[in-house]
Amino acid sequence: MATTREKLEEAGKKILNNSRTELYLSMRFMGIALNSLDYKLDLTTTTVGTDADFIRFNPAYLLKMYIAEPRLLNRCYVHMILHCLFRHMFTAQEKEDPELWDLCCDIAAESVVDSMTYDVIARTHSPFREEWYERLESEVKILTAEKIYAWFLDRERNYAVEE
Repeated sequence: MATTREKLEEAGKKILNNSRTELYLSMRFMGIALNSLDYKLDLTTTTVGTDADFIRFNPAYLLKMYIAEPRLLNRCYVHMILHCLFRHMFTAQEKEDPELWDLCCDIAAESVVDSMTYDVIARTHSPFREEWYERLESEVKILTAEKIYAWFLDRERNYAVEE
């Protein structure tokens, strides 16, 4: 008889497999990348993430996201794959400001996801996000994590959000 933990792990893996399948059907060019990570139950996280070997997941988070907004789960899956393809996690320790590096990696990954026109990951972009993309693209040109990070390092940081 399966334990509760085993049932939770099985449910999480089924959800991630469903997401991967849906992505694969729309984005066959991502097939190898989509199949590159195994899944692992991780109750130390409250969400989902990757360490470049596994997609580590909290089953409660996956279930809630899968029911409420499956496209966001698909976007999250692609976002994690992009972090791996861009090798973001392997250069983090070289950065003087790891939190800024993480933010820049997320901006770079999200800009790619936002540029994709597939229904399985479709999302309306906020004006705030669009303004930042325009600003960064006008000054950085190509939105790589490295270039965004260098751009932010050259500026005084103001963490207040202006309306």
